[in-house]
Amino acid sequence: MSESRKRLFDLLAELSEDQEIVDKNYIADAETFWKSLTKEQQMQCFYVVSRTIVDSELKENFDSYRKILYDCFEFPTESYYIGMLSGFMELHNSILRPSEMSEYRKLIYEKRLEGKNDPDV
Repeated sequence: MSESRKRLFDLLAELSEDQEIVDKNYIADAETFWKSLTKEQQMQCFYVVSRTIVDSELKENFDSYRKILYDCFEFPTESYYIGMLSGFMELHNSILRPSEMSEYRKLIYEKRLEGKNDPDV
C-alpha cells in the first residue's frame, strides 16, 4: 500500500472516530434536554412529532425523506443526518406506500385513514 493511500485510510479512521464522538455528544445533549422537560411537555412533543409523522407518511403520502424533514417539519438541511442518527430514515423507508400494497391492503389502509378498522364497513 502506498504511503498516500495509508495516510488517507488513517485520516478516514480518524474522521470516523471524531464523528462517533460528535454523535455521542448530540445524543447525550438530546437526552438531557428530554429529561429537563416535564411529563406534560414530553407528551406534547411526542404528540406533535407523532402527528407530523403520521400525517406526512400516511395521510399526505410523502414518499421523500427530505420532503418530510424540510417541508413538513420545516427543518434545515442538517436535520438529514439527525434523522439518520435517530432511526427516522429507517422507519420512513420501512413504511409501505399504497403503490406497493395489494388491493386488499390498500382497502384496509384507506379505511383506517377514514377511522374505520374493518374494511367491510
